[in-house]
Amino acid sequence: MIVLIGHFTSEGNPETKGSGFVVHSDNFSFLVTCRHVIEQLNNQRAFATIYCKRRIHPEDRDDIFRLESPHYHPMDDQSNTYDVAVFDISDQIGSRKVTGIQLYTLCDQGFIEEGTSIYVSGYSTNYLSSNFDPTSIELLPPETTRGTNQRVQLQNLQTSDLIPPKQAVFLKHMTIT
Repeated sequence: MIVLIGHFTSEGNPETKGSGFVVHSDNFSFLVTCRHVIEQLNNQRAFATIYCKRRIHPEDRDDIFRLESPHYHPMDDQSNTYDVAVFDISDQIGSRKVTGIQLYTLCDQGFIEEGTSIYVSGYSTNYLSSNFDPTSIELLPPETTRGTNQRVQLQNLQTSDLIPPKQAVFLKHMTIT
């Protein structure tokens, strides 16, 4: 599930700043995004929108959940060497079920193996602008990327470096390289 990430301005209006995706592993749910997205947010009022619609900004409070306390790589700093942020989240937001990538299923079925390089792309700004309809309740369709992709290499980032020890099971099969 791709989610939009934003915050409420001081006037109380929602403002989208980026996107992320949800991953499930060993009964834990995580939202993964970029550190540079999180650093743009008013931390006291940060949220993610599930079931993104073409109107982009959430109108139904059941479609949003508050983001608190991201985890970063312990050697990362403001230079964004790794540019990854991970949040612990609930898999139930109000009356809505949050769905995500089941990593162990992918590993067990041989789709990915330990050490596999993974490239993830959220919604681009141009895509959001071209699909924006302030009155629509239609779900925002997935973005299809064609042509060349920019790839950022994250060298030797053990995912256990991102997660507190009790939750180090997250992505235990993988290293992002």
